[in-house]
Amino acid sequence: MVGKIPDYFYTEFEFSKYDKKVLKCLEGQFPTTCKYYLSTNTVRIILNKETCNKCPYREQCRPKFHKKKSSKTISHKTVLRARQLRYMKTSEFKDFAKNRNGVESIPSTLRRKYEVDRIPVRGLLCTIMLEE
Repeated sequence: MVGKIPDYFYTEFEFSKYDKKVLKCLEGQFPTTCKYYLSTNTVRIILNKETCNKCPYREQCRPKFHKKKSSKTISHKTVLRARQLRYMKTSEFKDFAKNRNGVESIPSTLRRKYEVDRIPVRGLLCTIMLEE
């Protein structure tokens, strides 16, 4: 996959059911306002400036500080991608990957070694004759 790898702290942002509202940031702070931008599919949240200043994740999150409040723009796709990357590092996913590799190796071997794709057979009659 091409593109910037999202930071793992994005997995802690909670979105509403229809992905147009952020319910909670990773520190547990509830946004005062939430605006969804359809053109970019992003959500801009306004948070309390004092709480963001005291947040231990401030360096990772990097909210934009204004005169009285702080804001952060988040895409739901970024959150989903961060969750997907975090899941891909679990042992459960690695077991699925090993199982899938074993399942896909059989057709690959048949194609590479035995050239199954190049068998000069057409029609039902020829395939029946080859089986006998």
